[in-house]
Amino acid sequence: MNKTLTALIYTLAAMLPSTGVRAETAYQSHDAVYEEVKTYLAARLDAQADYEISVQAIDTRLRLAACPVGLELFPAGGQNITGRLAVGVRCTGQTPWTIYVSALVKAYRPVVVLNRPLQRGEIIQPGYLSIEKKDVTSLHGDFISDPGQAAYKQAARPILAGSAVSLQQLKEPVLVKRGDKVTISAGQATFSVKMNGQAMRDGAKDELIPVKNQSSGRLVSARVLEPGLVSIIN
Repeated sequence: MNKTLTALIYTLAAMLPSTGVRAETAYQSHDAVYEEVKTYLAARLDAQADYEISVQAIDTRLRLAACPVGLELFPAGGQNITGRLAVGVRCTGQTPWTIYVSALVKAYRPVVVLNRPLQRGEIIQPGYLSIEKKDVTSLHGDFISDPGQAAYKQAARPILAGSAVSLQQLKEPVLVKRGDKVTISAGQATFSVKMNGQAMRDGAKDELIPVKNQSSGRLVSARVLEPGLVSIIN
């Protein structure tokens, strides 16, 4: 064999793909699956919101045949789009396969948080509140985003500093206590009569409580307006 023919054989051999390359490209890239899952989840989320998507790694021992067609993705289980969930990934090529990939989607939104701890029954002052972005998928209850919803409310239970505030943690403060002397207002905007009374039960704003008319001794149902003032319901 002359030198020219030998050189040509070596050149052609170098141009052929090696067995190792064929073996590597014969399997579906796990990284490509992760990106498909992230893209699929991102498309289902509000583009204006702030989200963080993390995908759980597939077992490295799992070898999936390379998919010659586009991967099909579908929801697995419930319809939740935030929190812990699973996404089905399917290949319908000559060697079909289906796997389920776990993911965690965190949603960050502005919520009202406390700057200091509160004891049960404590009145929430506006200065106790601020706005922070938090992962709402880890929050429980009806969390609020407007400080006005919490200002001057009463803590229904102890609340830690830095906690997101929910409606379940709040209640209207008691404006009138049982035994308090109150003014009873009766009538309309253009004409009203005021009389002295005594609250027979604690009452928050707009709550109906029994009030004893000190002049007649009669019990009337009255709405709490503010500390020391109630209005008779006609």
